[in-house]
Amino acid sequence: MDFEIDILLFNNAGIIQGGYFWEIAPEHIHKTIAVNTLALMHITKEILPGMKERKWISSVNRKNKGT
Repeated sequence: MDFEIDILLFNNAGIIQGGYFWEIAPEHIHKTIAVNTLALMHITKEILPGMKERKWISSVNRKNKGT
C-alpha cells in the first residue's frame, strides 16, 4: 500500500428485505449478510495490518438500514 490510513470510517447503508422474517427466502438472507457485513469485514481486514504496524487503530462503523 502506498498510503497510510489513520482512521477507518464507514457509513454502511446496506440493504434490507421487506416482509416478515419467516417469509424471507434463504438466498435473500445470505445476500443481506454478504452486502451488509462481509464487505465491511473484507475492507477492514485489508487495512488493519498497516494500522496495527503504526500502532494507530481507530475505527468508526455506522450502520443503518436501506429504505
